Amino acid sequence: MARPVLPLVLLAIALHYVGVLASSVFVACIILAIALALFSFILGLIGYISLWYSGDAGWRESTSGLLVGTVAIVFLMFMAVMSSQFPNINDVSTAPLITPIQGRANGADAPVATLIDGQKYRFAGTRQYRLDEQTALDLISQAASNMGWSKLNQTQTSAAELHQFYKAKSLLGFVDDVTISTRATAQLVIVNVRSASRYGSGDYGANSARIENFLLTLDELVASTPERQIAD
Repeated sequence: MARPVLPLVLLAIALHYVGVLASSVFVACIILAIALALFSFILGLIGYISLWYSGDAGWRESTSGLLVGTVAIVFLMFMAVMSSQFPNINDVSTAPLITPIQGRANGADAPVATLIDGQKYRFAGTRQYRLDEQTALDLISQAASNMGWSKLNQTQTSAAELHQFYKAKSLLGFVDDVTISTRATAQLVIVNVRSASRYGSGDYGANSARIENFLLTLDELVASTPERQIAD
């Protein structure tokens, strides 16, 4: 019973990452793998008890079931701990009211992101750079590329305000939407970022961490440019 668990997990991850499996089907496969692992754990316990009294062959199969089941139990405990440490949100932004998201309703019906937790993610906040607009946009594009994001499109809501929409993919293949909003003034380019999961009601901090990592990457690129300035 334990033998198909690892192949099922690896195959599901691979197919989900390349986009063959939808996220809902992928999660169902993982749940099935966990169920098989737990069932293997129970069978392994029964097998050990039986072997203890009978002395027959089968120690290897029972041990395999116990090991696979133990991994599943540890994974479930880990997920329970993560769930207790992170709020049940999947859409965060440095400026929730001014950062739209790709493919979602706009206007009064638009979903509003949660303001990113500035105490937990101390480096994830609105950025103000003393750069010309084109230089800032070039650096933003480079930072997004360094993060491995794919650009979908962009929207110019005014002469000075631009929203760029990206697609980000996790190691497990979950696809999230990212918006980078810029507003140019006479002296500054103001940058805000929003990240939202397409699947699931909670992100275990993934979107907030993504925003923080992007902004730190952008800070490094800005710091390396001759005309750079990061405003207070």
